Amino acid sequence: MNMIICGHALIGKSTLAKKEPVCIDLESSVFCNGNFERYAQMILTLHQQGKVVLTSCHAALRETLRLSRASYFLVLPHPKEKERYYELAKARQPHPLQPELVLSQWDNWQEYKKDENVYRLPIGKHLSDVFVVCGKGKYALDPCLALAAEMGEGL
Repeated sequence: MNMIICGHALIGKSTLAKKEPVCIDLESSVFCNGNFERYAQMILTLHQQGKVVLTSCHAALRETLRLSRASYFLVLPHPKEKERYYELAKARQPHPLQPELVLSQWDNWQEYKKDENVYRLPIGKHLSDVFVVCGKGKYALDPCLALAAEMGEGL
């Protein structure tokens, strides 16, 4: 099945989109200035066309998707990876993310609502490490790696 994957910077959305032609990395800054309806509409259109859509994870966007009854996965970094993500932010090219933002917003990045489909990345893994092609038009996020991450195993 095709998917909508919401995720923070640095989890590997752009890398996955480069590796998998079915994936579209839909950068939010092009579509919205605080208004996520147009962005959500483009996400839903691409999703209906059979694409795996990789999006930002702004709470307002997720609420707009929920109100549209769209199913999505919220992919979160492992909570023990704050320092690694800080280093990734410092090294990010060509558009470095402010490393201080990682430090100041880390706890906020870990928040989600109880009814959201959350996938927590295992330690040391990025989105492209857990994305699985199951067959023509069928995709998944590896459930075994997710279970290990929730149990605190680094793999």
